[in-house]
Amino acid sequence: MARKETTFTQCKLKRITVDRDCIHVAWIPFRYAKIGNVIKIKSLGEWTDGWQVVEIYGTKNEGERVLASIDHKNQRKMSDV
Repeated sequence: MARKETTFTQCKLKRITVDRDCIHVAWIPFRYAKIGNVIKIKSLGEWTDGWQVVEIYGTKNEGERVLASIDHKNQRKMSDV
């Protein structure tokens, strides 16, 4: 039986801390991508809670998202000086 691919949505997330507001753009599972949802994300190997979904962008399946990430990395390598 084939494994069902997860669909991801790119979202702008906001987290308010004592000294500043943090903004982060991330691909999160589609089921959590609802404006106003407060979620926990893993960044740099550490889980942090309290991220609120403030904007929603495009949606891709897992395979498309990985290929887009590879394309983005290659583009940055070629264009950054």
